[in-house]
Amino acid sequence: MFAYDTAIPYVDFLSDYTEPVVVIVEGTDPEVDRRVEPQGANSLAIEECLGTGVRVETESGDLVGRVAEQACPGWRLTISGDGSLSYQERDD
Repeated sequence: MFAYDTAIPYVDFLSDYTEPVVVIVEGTDPEVDRRVEPQGANSLAIEECLGTGVRVETESGDLVGRVAEQACPGWRLTISGDGSLSYQERDD
């Protein structure tokens, strides 16, 4: 018998924003969130797509942006310094 590790599927969040942000997967109960530092990254281990959208807020609750797509393994949400969001499949 062989034992091996398989890659854990995840969605990742990269931020070039000037302050910490909170990435929230909408439509889950309870809501799932991850804090991302400026110039930082975080991820969420998931085996299948979750939620109804992904929202990004400052720590004080101000909306930075939102994508109306599920959080899915193999995808990456990038938060630019100007607050624009890019959500696309990773190419790694």
